[in-house]
Amino acid sequence: MGINFTKMHGLGNDFIIIDAIEDNLSLDKDLILKLSERRKGIGCDQVLLIRKSDIADAEMVVFNSDGTKSEACGNGARCVAKYLADRISKSKIQLFSENKILYCDIQLHGTVSICMGIPEFKWDKIPILKPLDPLNLDLSFEDNLGNIISNPVVLNVGNPHIVYFVDDPYRIDLENLGPVVENYPLFPKKINFNLAYVQSKSSIKLRVWERGSGITLACGTGACATVVAAIYRKYCDKNVEVNLPGGKLNIYVDKNEQIFMTGPAEYSFSGKLIND
Repeated sequence: MGINFTKMHGLGNDFIIIDAIEDNLSLDKDLILKLSERRKGIGCDQVLLIRKSDIADAEMVVFNSDGTKSEACGNGARCVAKYLADRISKSKIQLFSENKILYCDIQLHGTVSICMGIPEFKWDKIPILKPLDPLNLDLSFEDNLGNIISNPVVLNVGNPHIVYFVDDPYRIDLENLGPVVENYPLFPKKINFNLAYVQSKSSIKLRVWERGSGITLACGTGACATVVAAIYRKYCDKNVEVNLPGGKLNIYVDKNEQIFMTGPAEYSFSGKLIND
C-alpha cells in the first residue's frame, strides 16, 4: 500500500504531483507539510493533487508547502499538463483549476504553453481590504538594509500579486520583506510579492516571494502578473521574456488581455509514499 507520486519542476519551481484521478484521495495538512519538508520529506514548493473532472481532462488542486491551498500555480499547471499529456497521449490538455479551465498546448522539447486567462484589477476581486487604486497603490516598505520600495501595482491572475518595479531586485532583502508584504493586513487572503527590473521593452528580471512557500526559483503567475503590470505602466510591449533565478519564461498578452505563458516542464523522479 502507498501513494504514487511524481516529482516535476518548472525552472526549479518544484512540485510533488499526486494522481488521484482513479481514486477518491484527499490530503491533510500534516501530510502536505511532511511531503514538502526538504530535509526529512521529498521536498517541494507546492503539492499538486490531480482529480477527475467532468468538464476538463482533469482538475488540479494546489497546496503550498505550509499546507494552505492556493487558487493558481502557473509552473505547476505546465507540469501537470505535461504529465497528463504523456499519461493520455494528447498534445492539448484542458485543466480545471479553482474556478476556470486552463487551455494547455504541449510543444516540442517539453515546453508547454498555457492560456492563463484575463487579469483582474477590481479591488474587491483581488482582493484588497478597501477601495483603493490597484494600479497606483500608495504602499511603501523598507527592508533591513534601508532599501525602500514604493508605488506597486496589485492584481489577480488567478491568485493575488503585488508588483514593485525596482532598480535591482537582488539588492532588496527579499527574505526580510517577503513575510511582511505577504501578511500585510491590507490583503485579506495574503499576497504574492514580486520585485521586477525592466531591462527593456521585451525583457524583465524578476524575483518572487510566493505566498505560503517563500522565495522561489520561478513563479509562473508572478511572471504573468509582472508583465501585465509593466504593460499597464507602459514599460513593456506585449511579448516579454521574464528572467527568473531558475530560467526564462515567455509571457504574451493578446489584444483581449488574455495572458499566454510558455516555458519548460521537466520530470525529476517518481516514487511511492509508504504510510507509516
